[in-house]
Amino acid sequence: MAFEELDYKSEKILKYFKKHVLLNSTWDDYDGFLCILLKAGYIQNKDIHHCKYKTLYQDGTYEITTLGRIYFDLRFKSRLYGISRSLIAPIVVSLITNLVVILLKG
Repeated sequence: MAFEELDYKSEKILKYFKKHVLLNSTWDDYDGFLCILLKAGYIQNKDIHHCKYKTLYQDGTYEITTLGRIYFDLRFKSRLYGISRSLIAPIVVSLITNLVVILLKG
């Protein structure tokens, strides 16, 4: 599964889950973001009769999953990988190219 970065508000809610573990879904303003987290597998419904469904239930209690707990580590590694590909790799190639040119000239 490829890492997919969340939007700002979804990340903020996921941080809340990481700190407070459980949340009752009576937050009408955040229902859309809770659906995003639920469908991505970052949170799950704690209720036994709803736990296998990717649907937001108004009476549900939700908890963070293991994938949700490691999301911020995955985001950091993804950004580090992106920086290494876009910044470090061209520098290394440039250095090697310059060394080869210097050795050939002289």
